[in-house]
Amino acid sequence: MKKVSLLTAAIIAGLSATAANAADVFKGDNLNLAVGGRAEARADFDKDTNDRTVADNSRARVNVLATTEIADGVQAKGFFEEEINRSGADDSAGYENRYLYVGVAGENNELQYGKTDGSLGMITDYTDILDAFGGEAGNKTATADRTSNQLLYIGTFGGLKVKANANGGGAADTFEKYGHVVKGTIDQGYGVAAQYQLGDLSFGAGYAYQKDKDVNVTAGGLTISPNAESQNVLVGASYQLNDLYLGGLYTQGKLLDQDYKGFEVASKYDITDRILLAAAFQQVKFDVADETDQTVAANVHYKFTNAFTTYAGVSKDLNGDKDTIGRLGAILTF
Repeated sequence: MKKVSLLTAAIIAGLSATAANAADVFKGDNLNLAVGGRAEARADFDKDTNDRTVADNSRARVNVLATTEIADGVQAKGFFEEEINRSGADDSAGYENRYLYVGVAGENNELQYGKTDGSLGMITDYTDILDAFGGEAGNKTATADRTSNQLLYIGTFGGLKVKANANGGGAADTFEKYGHVVKGTIDQGYGVAAQYQLGDLSFGAGYAYQKDKDVNVTAGGLTISPNAESQNVLVGASYQLNDLYLGGLYTQGKLLDQDYKGFEVASKYDITDRILLAAAFQQVKFDVADETDQTVAANVHYKFTNAFTTYAGVSKDLNGDKDTIGRLGAILTF
């Protein structure tokens, strides 16, 4: 459905499929209501362990989109999406609100406020294309990714797409790597990104800045200011050559005062209309560690129907510090 696709343009292909299959459940009195979602069974092998265990990491998402026309060619929209997931061996459920915003949209412009996407997701989407794993080089601040108390603008001008967002603060923020855990609260932030489509070639760049307050170290030996800063610089591109897709991403910046830089390349190939192969290589280095993380991931995807797909994925840490991990999954979208 076109209206829902516009709302989810910044979400990766696997996620946007959920909203694209949303069905109208009510029409009348200048109000349209659509409901969509996905149920995804995920079995993880050797996740964070070396004892050949299998973990049930299944999840489900449900979203609701309401639209009403407030002027000729102008709509008001309300969108909500909740995720329910496994949260431990005791079979309990965890809940995450992914989106909750109201927006106003015309033919080429849209303004949203609430829990929305940030600006940089459409740049990291160039390489975040696998059903499982991958996308690990796209480190972003919460403001650049998705968070609450956010005002987001989306503009489309021919082949040019622009996003800009500003955050009023208040949401929790965490940096967790190499045994270091740093927590804070967003004070303020902003981001801007642009993407241009030229035939089968797409390229874009973005920048985001975020300031945190009440920052404290809960694990590890880092010394950090209580008013830490984060910033992201991203450059990406993709090329579609018949059934072959190629994507690349370069990133650098800092997260809660921790400097990093990295890159990722990803590719997917449609063997048939039903079978897809995808692979990615990423390299990231944080100055807080004396090592460079290198990971390769791959998966095969089989589509039974437009609503039901299955996949198998694997991820290998090339540094040898972690065991190879795998995932089997099945997704039913509605």
